Amino acid sequence: METPLLTSKLRLPPARPHVDVVPRWHLWDLLSAGAQRRVTLLSAPAGFGKTTTLSEWLHRQALPAAWLTLDENDDDPVRFWHYLIAACQSVFPEIGQTALRLLQAPPPVNIEAVVANLLNDLVVIAQPLYLVVDDYQLITTEAIHASVAYWIDHLAATVHLLLVTRADPPLPLARLRARGQLTELRAEQLRFSLDEAAAFLNQVMQLRLAANEVATLESRTEGWVAALQLAALSLQNQADAAAFIQDFAGSHRHVTDYLLEEVLNQLPSEMQNFLLQTSVLDQLTGPLCDAVTGRSNSAARLAQLERANLFVTALDEQRQWYRYHRLFAELLRSQLSVRQPEAPAILHQRASQWYEQAGNLDAAVQHAFAIPDVARAAYLVEEYGAALLNGNRLNTLLSWVQRIPAEVIEASSYLCMGCGWVYALTQQIDRAERYLAAGEAALASFVPRYIPGDGRIVTREEIRADLAAVRAYCARARGDAAGVYSYSQQALAQLPLNDQTARGAVALNLGLLHFENDELDEAQQRLAEAAELALAVDGNTLIATTALNLRGNILREVGLLREAAACYSHLITLEIGTASAAASAAYLGQAGLAEIHYLRAEVAEAVQHSEAALQLARLDDNQQAQATLLQSYLLRAQVALLTGDLLGTEDWLTQADRYAGAHPLGAPRTDRLIVRGELCLARGDLAGAVKMVEDTVSVETRQHLSERLLLARIKLAQGKIDQAVVELDRLVTAASDQRCFLTRLEVTLLQAVAQLHLKNTAQARQHLVHALALAEPEGYVLPFVRAGEVIVPLLRQVLAQESQATYAQKILGAVNVHLRQREAGLLHEPISGALIEPLTERERQILRLLATGLSSTRIAAELVIAVSTTRSYLKSIYRKLDAHSRDEAVARARTLGWL
Repeated sequence: METPLLTSKLRLPPARPHVDVVPRWHLWDLLSAGAQRRVTLLSAPAGFGKTTTLSEWLHRQALPAAWLTLDENDDDPVRFWHYLIAACQSVFPEIGQTALRLLQAPPPVNIEAVVANLLNDLVVIAQPLYLVVDDYQLITTEAIHASVAYWIDHLAATVHLLLVTRADPPLPLARLRARGQLTELRAEQLRFSLDEAAAFLNQVMQLRLAANEVATLESRTEGWVAALQLAALSLQNQADAAAFIQDFAGSHRHVTDYLLEEVLNQLPSEMQNFLLQTSVLDQLTGPLCDAVTGRSNSAARLAQLERANLFVTALDEQRQWYRYHRLFAELLRSQLSVRQPEAPAILHQRASQWYEQAGNLDAAVQHAFAIPDVARAAYLVEEYGAALLNGNRLNTLLSWVQRIPAEVIEASSYLCMGCGWVYALTQQIDRAERYLAAGEAALASFVPRYIPGDGRIVTREEIRADLAAVRAYCARARGDAAGVYSYSQQALAQLPLNDQTARGAVALNLGLLHFENDELDEAQQRLAEAAELALAVDGNTLIATTALNLRGNILREVGLLREAAACYSHLITLEIGTASAAASAAYLGQAGLAEIHYLRAEVAEAVQHSEAALQLARLDDNQQAQATLLQSYLLRAQVALLTGDLLGTEDWLTQADRYAGAHPLGAPRTDRLIVRGELCLARGDLAGAVKMVEDTVSVETRQHLSERLLLARIKLAQGKIDQAVVELDRLVTAASDQRCFLTRLEVTLLQAVAQLHLKNTAQARQHLVHALALAEPEGYVLPFVRAGEVIVPLLRQVLAQESQATYAQKILGAVNVHLRQREAGLLHEPISGALIEPLTERERQILRLLATGLSSTRIAAELVIAVSTTRSYLKSIYRKLDAHSRDEAVARARTLGWL
């Protein structure tokens, strides 16, 4: 069950008539001045007018404000950011689309990616945004605080955050103060002054008190707005106001208790009951209050309470949703427990049932725990928890299951299975395995049942299979490969034959296991099975996409380019799941095809597919998209290097380095290092090439074969031919053992080059013939082009051999074409060492437009970017070129041959 967003939480409290508001000019001035800083914090106990002061300021200034009022259910990262994005969209509907898709991705959700994506969207919004987060004291989850702190640190200059809270949040307030980025309004500033108290008591409440009476009340309440309001309500019914004021004394707690009694005692008993019974609700609306109280006129009563100023605040312009002042609600609940001790449980039960029927599982569970009725809470989690699990609400589910006694959970195998997933996915493996064992024991009494949240009947066999699948996940977390295989096999044997999605998931798990064990043939077989099963029905997008992509990568690694291309093409044409899921599959396929064309030295096609991958992956921001973007940046660098565009190579590598720095997970540092080393070789910088790899070589792992290959190239360039031959002989064996086809082919070709240096033409020719035989079946061209003109004489010799003449002719033609391209590209290479930090592709584009005399505004319009973004690029260009004006920058670029 997907809980809908409550739009009432996203409404700026409506403006009050001016006659009902005490002007607080000094506070509004402080808020206006603070808007120039990054954050404003309103921190004070309940009843100090924080929300009213802020909302009235926003209304009077007519500012573009997004408002979010938090409740206890928002103490979950996914739900919190879902609501915060929705708040921002209330002002700018076009932002946050990708961030919302990330929140709906398979667990665990990458909250940092969600926040980063939202930040990126806000950067391009030129208009200001005032974002209010009210009742932040309800947030206790450290992950939320950390993500908010990160968000604050990277907020766009146009966004101003206003936090309203009863207690200081665990955010980097000291750092913000030190940087002059924080404005603070606390109880000392929020208290009513004597003049404000007089205006409230005599003008708003129309009490006509004498100056000394106002002073007495102001002194005894210490300017506490809530206490003054309670005193005013009580004074409206006092025959002797002066005597009441003289007797008025006590702490805040005693004052409010006393005044609450006075207010309640003056109301009709029916209205008192309504207030008491509805006090169990955090938010109030007519139908909900009707269900809880058993009445039929609750909407009218709520409107009446608002008109009577009885601490009821409208949450929307239509006056359909309300809430009590929190302090008032707390006091009402206290009175309810005293006057009707049996009522709270009944009222919470009714509220829980109403929310369940309304589709709000969060509130339904919250009221069940409030009774407390752990049996009902367990029932709700069991019935609808799977929907939350699929929606990545791991923190919420975790908080719920932790409040359900272990004996209740262990009595239900279905609930144990759910707890197993929750704990396993949050890396609490010991707890997960505890509930898995309990779930297996509970299967003895399991009865097949219909689960509304899943929309199907769940059988004992399915539960047993799911328990085994969770155990396989736990085994993976423990590094127990044998356990992964055993439990996956067990799950596969127990799943119904028609449950193709679940069987596909198990097949994928086995495929991953085989891949991690370097059992590549078995891996691709299982992955093919997983993709077929996942696509047989509506299927699981994640399973199909993961299986097809990984299988394509394996096939490409072992040298089967045609089969790999078929997998990638299938990804591009997938029509499964949502549009965003199809796009994710497509960018993986496009990136894979770009690699295939690059290996065949088909530059135009490689660029075309790589650009398509970049465009699609930029719309997403999960780890898969991050890896695709980085892969595409590196491929473009390699293509540029292949064609002799060394400046372009540097630009693409710079983009890759920056992106890897911002998204460190899975960043292929080795790949970037190799390309930089090859760039150094192309420039003749042997020392730079050596430095790239001298401290990182490992002969034990697959990924470092490429570094060893680069070292062999360096030794050849240094003239250390004998050492190169020894290293290449070792690499041939390693590449064959690890089934790295491209490395094996490149090593074979480099062996030919090495023998040419040693004047062993016959052996060189033999290695070349072997390389051609390896390359021809799948159309490899890249290694020959990379070898360059040194192999041209050998290729011409092979043309005499009829068996390989055709392919040798193709290779010779490709080498000659790329030699001409490389020569043309090297002509435009700037002076070595001219720039310490090269320009990016976008910066070079802006530089060319700058040379035409366009203004910053015209450049922004030409490139469809913000003017502020253009100016940021210009600052970077000036810094890199050591220029202080556009004329200097253009002149410097002309000197370097860029214009």
